[in-house]
Amino acid sequence: MAPVVLSATRWWIALASVAAGLSLFVVARVRAVDVLWARGIAAVVAVRHRNLARVRRIGSLVAERVIVFLDYQNIYKGARESFHAAGAPGGFGQVHPLQLGALVANQIPDGELKQVRVYRGIPSNQRDPRGYGAVRKQTAAWVKSSPKVVVFHRPLQYLTGMAPREKGIDVQLAIDFVVMAVKGDYDIGVLFSADTDLVPALDAVCDLSRHGRPAARVAGWDGPNDKKRCIRPNGKRQAPCVWLSMSHYNGANDHNHYA
Repeated sequence: MAPVVLSATRWWIALASVAAGLSLFVVARVRAVDVLWARGIAAVVAVRHRNLARVRRIGSLVAERVIVFLDYQNIYKGARESFHAAGAPGGFGQVHPLQLGALVANQIPDGELKQVRVYRGIPSNQRDPRGYGAVRKQTAAWVKSSPKVVVFHRPLQYLTGMAPREKGIDVQLAIDFVVMAVKGDYDIGVLFSADTDLVPALDAVCDLSRHGRPAARVAGWDGPNDKKRCIRPNGKRQAPCVWLSMSHYNGANDHNHYA
């Protein structure tokens, strides 16, 4: 059989076909490499996130964001009972939120104070203008000391024949404690109060912590007057207590006069 001789035109057509095939092969390989590269980057990112989550759970390399929730009137009364004699002047027991929050966060391994939230009642300006003004001045001084300090007020309730009392502020504290945990606003939330009405909120955050962060802590005074009190969650839930001694109290004492 005689050999097949291709014309110049047919040679060019054959070469063009081969070149087109090679181009498609190269494009396919590049796309495959791109896909593998993207998947590799995604895998690295996923591993990094898992490692960061693990590190945050271990608490050894990443600072834990701590928010301290202060039931202020309860803390004030507890300080007076724990560190002072009965009938002590009214200014005894006052504490500065920022200093108190820092002392609490410093006792938590790898804890970093993110915020101190103060919940307290405020007297009526009509019934008690002096008390109202004192609370306003004190609040202004606290907030000015640091953007980490946030204060929430609710009007005191006045009933005939009874001393003014707080109403609803504990509910606001409880809601914030739980909602901020669900939103992931903190790694560790510290509830500083001896009010057992707050136990359901503490239980809720403890239940969330079974799946990792956030975690719940409580805080209480440990004074020489043997008035050591700290609320506890129900059942087998765990919420370690941060105890504050006389030295801590002296370090957080607010000696200013606002009246």
